[in-house]
Amino acid sequence: QAWQLVVHVAMTCYSLYVMRPDIDDGGSWWRETLNCWVGPGGELGKPANPALDRMYTMQLAIWIATAISHEYFDEKHKDYYVMYLHHIVTIFLVAFSWGINVKFGFLVLFVHDISDIGIDMIKLCNYCDYGLDDLGLPVTEVVFVSALVGWIYYRLYQFPVKLIRAAWFETDGGVLEDGTEYVGVCHDRWDNCWTLRGALVVLEVMHIYWTYLLINILVKGFSKDASREHYEGKSDTDEESDIDTDKKK
Repeated sequence: QAWQLVVHVAMTCYSLYVMRPDIDDGGSWWRETLNCWVGPGGELGKPANPALDRMYTMQLAIWIATAISHEYFDEKHKDYYVMYLHHIVTIFLVAFSWGINVKFGFLVLFVHDISDIGIDMIKLCNYCDYGLDDLGLPVTEVVFVSALVGWIYYRLYQFPVKLIRAAWFETDGGVLEDGTEYVGVCHDRWDNCWTLRGALVVLEVMHIYWTYLLINILVKGFSKDASREHYEGKSDTDEESDIDTDKKK
């Protein structure tokens, strides 16, 4: 879990670096998503800035490695299949957006990385059993509430309101704030259009599912047993231990 936290922090920092004004006016993509569809990396046939290509290379490698780790090395929890589907959809979306619009795909990755930092911290605190009774401070509880607020803001607000809306209403073309007309990536390409939109909707459905699990933890309490059981479920190792205990009885 610690390596995932390092990865998410590093990629978030690199994303903020890429969103500098001197890199294709990077900050404007987030402020106004219409700017995603024009210029290098936005219009078909116009190569992106090398910084964006490096970003995609790293992200694709990370997500493939994470998917392999999830299948062969990580313990299998109750959200195993949902998480695996999330990896597959994300890998597909990264590769797909690399071919049609790296600016928009970059924003999707940014939302995922920055909101995953808090989730990584929750799991680390939970595994270490840092709580009110251990340190005299509600470490896990504070981290959990902060992470949940950040998760809801980025995954349930920014993702659908900013990104899914842009994919549905801006990709066919339109007019920029300065009056310039642009041709979107979905213009006369219904396959691009509905593939992009469909993948984003699938991701949002999974975001809602994980939000439900997180809120369940909030309702049940902040104890280690409650959070691990309701969010992750019992792993195969835990279930084997329970079986051995029952046999001894």
